[in-house]
Amino acid sequence: MASFFDLKARKAAAAAGASGEGSSKAAGPKVDNRLQPWVEKYRPKSLDDVSSQEHTVDVLRRTLQSANLPHMLFYGPPGTGKTSTVLALAKQLYGPELIKTRVLELNASDERGISIVREKVKDFARMQLSNPPSGPAGEEYRKKYPCPPYKIIILDEADSMTQDAQSALRRTMETYSKITRFCLICNYVTRIIDPLASRCSKFRFKSLDGSNARKRLENIAAMEKVKLDDGVVDTLIRCAEGDLRKAITFLQSAARLAGAEQSKPDDDAMDVDDQVTAKSVSPPSLTMANDLEKHPQRAQKPVEDHLRTDVDAALQLLRDRGSESGTLDPEQNRRLLRRIDLHIMPLICIVYFLQYLDKIAISYASVTGIKTSANLRGTQFNWIASIFFFGQLLFEFPTIRLIQLFPLAKYVAVNVIIWGTILASLAACKSFASLMVCRALLGVAEAAVVPAWVVFTSAWYRKEEQAFRVGIWFSMCGFAQMFGGFFSYGVANHVGGDVQAALQGWQIIFLFLGLLTSVVGIVFWFFLPDSPLSAKFLSTEEKALHAERMRQNEQGIGNRIFKWNQFWEAIRDVNTWLYAFWVFAANIPNSTATSFGNILVTGMGYTKKESLLLVTPLGAYEVVVLIGLTYLAGKTNQRLWCCIAGHIPSIVGAILMATTNKVPALIGFYLTGGIPIGWTTILALQSTNVAGSTKKITVTSIGVIAYTVGNIISPQTFQTKDAPRYLPAKISICILYFLITVDLYLVRWFAVRENRRRDKEREELGDKYVVEENHEFLDLTDRENKEFRYAV
Repeated sequence: MASFFDLKARKAAAAAGASGEGSSKAAGPKVDNRLQPWVEKYRPKSLDDVSSQEHTVDVLRRTLQSANLPHMLFYGPPGTGKTSTVLALAKQLYGPELIKTRVLELNASDERGISIVREKVKDFARMQLSNPPSGPAGEEYRKKYPCPPYKIIILDEADSMTQDAQSALRRTMETYSKITRFCLICNYVTRIIDPLASRCSKFRFKSLDGSNARKRLENIAAMEKVKLDDGVVDTLIRCAEGDLRKAITFLQSAARLAGAEQSKPDDDAMDVDDQVTAKSVSPPSLTMANDLEKHPQRAQKPVEDHLRTDVDAALQLLRDRGSESGTLDPEQNRRLLRRIDLHIMPLICIVYFLQYLDKIAISYASVTGIKTSANLRGTQFNWIASIFFFGQLLFEFPTIRLIQLFPLAKYVAVNVIIWGTILASLAACKSFASLMVCRALLGVAEAAVVPAWVVFTSAWYRKEEQAFRVGIWFSMCGFAQMFGGFFSYGVANHVGGDVQAALQGWQIIFLFLGLLTSVVGIVFWFFLPDSPLSAKFLSTEEKALHAERMRQNEQGIGNRIFKWNQFWEAIRDVNTWLYAFWVFAANIPNSTATSFGNILVTGMGYTKKESLLLVTPLGAYEVVVLIGLTYLAGKTNQRLWCCIAGHIPSIVGAILMATTNKVPALIGFYLTGGIPIGWTTILALQSTNVAGSTKKITVTSIGVIAYTVGNIISPQTFQTKDAPRYLPAKISICILYFLITVDLYLVRWFAVRENRRRDKEREELGDKYVVEENHEFLDLTDRENKEFRYAV
């Protein structure tokens, strides 16, 4: 089999030959060394030549002495010496003769499919070992080189391999481990599947510091007789963004341009100051030799990225650190996730708990005297319940822009303080008109919560982590129902029906909850960061690691520029309206648990005080279903099937509610608590399956609008003439629960179909399939990003 050891050298040499030099006209064996790429010419010849990776080099030196080499995983930013290190190790292990037959180097970005493992990798792995020549020459060779009894397969850019290919590689690795060692090289260790990564010793390559890179470039310039003026090396390092390989290539490109413009070709030295400052930042002259052969358009990428102002905040952070790549091993990820959970989830949950409790406080007020105190008649209470959602609907689209325009946590904190103040003010309202105004303003203030929570979740958590976190903070609705029931029951017992009391029961409820909410809003202002980049509990290094952690979401962590193309894409996307329909239809029956929960239980034959306690199991059931099914969805990676499973008992419960026997009717009432699992799933899908900052908040806001419209209609389905059973409302609940279950199936069907289409396209294009560098942080939508896959 042909050796692939010099793969990069051949590619780079071909690119260099095509860069304008032309070929030598003189016949004979003499070769112009200027045609050789400097990245190959000055590649380390031994481990002693590798710079800035002391820990890795020390470990590998011990390998040379023992000849006991494990499978290895080299990861870290590009241009830090990963490939050079393993090649230097191979040279010292095998020498110039055996290296030709003992080492196979492949670039997984060129051949990423399972076929490369089945053919080239497997064929080479099972080949018999070649040995040094016999006799004195062989003995001398063995004294100089260890020649251990195994081959080495080097897989560059292993993170480009498909999961199927990685799984096949793991099996090959296990089968032929006696005679073959593998070295996987990647930028992003999180893209290597755990079963494969766990079989390798991991070596993290850190970014080269400026002094080492500067020394290396100056040495190369001196050996090539290239004159460097002050500041040129720093300019090269800055343009290369921490990638030494790029910096060396840029230096060679500038030197060639300078040489081409010399009026006297016999000059010994070339002045490249003007070339670096004026031309090396021009796209045509920054071509990376080893990339030009296949994708010449990528030569412009470093410059284009720096010119773009609409990229994600994470990419800007990585640029500021001098590198666009970070590395994160599984243990670091777990440690960082625990830290994020500890600082983010408590406040997120508390505020969501309060927003739901404050919203349904009107239900508790209905059985603690507000109807009598405010002299409410007919359907006036229904409209007080509905007007909240009119206010929310009115302010939803302005909220889209304000969430992007202002620091997210600060904007939410202001809204929390405002709605707490409004809720407390409801205690002073003793007329239909004043209650309508305050409830409408309460809806305006709470409009920001759901869109903001979706943005928070997508900025802090990976796709596979989001469903469970959404389930946790959404389960606060269940806890709020339980707390609200017990709290209002206590208030009703102590205040009772005493009309002479200074404060009526419903006033105490509004005052207590309103003041508590305002205090929490102040805490939220000071303790919750606006984004991962402003988090005080994370160091600069941890922020960069978090940015790398979020890379696999394919959607970054935030962008404040409103993009009309993303807005219109959201409007045209069928998923937007499937999500919206579910939210709309599911919330028409929502008054069952909010404004009319106590009234429905009373209508089953229980007293008003009993109803305050009897609604609490609904919240408990909701919590169990939400946390249980979202956890199961995370473990099985089947969130939509789990969601549909949660809907089935709710359909049964809706049927039972229509019965005349109060015990089955009450059980049916509790079973409807499974429907919120669908709401959490839709919220999680809006977070994970919608990419593009503007598109995400647009889709989320359309969902919230659908939510408000459904809730506006909801109280009107409970007409006074239908009391106390409200049979028409219960029949509509049965129908709507069935329709939203079908809707979820359609969401899954469309997602699976699109994922398969994208996988097929990538397979068919093969080497022609091109993905932009750092595409994860370019604020692309899920339709624009070919690497995006929809969670189901």
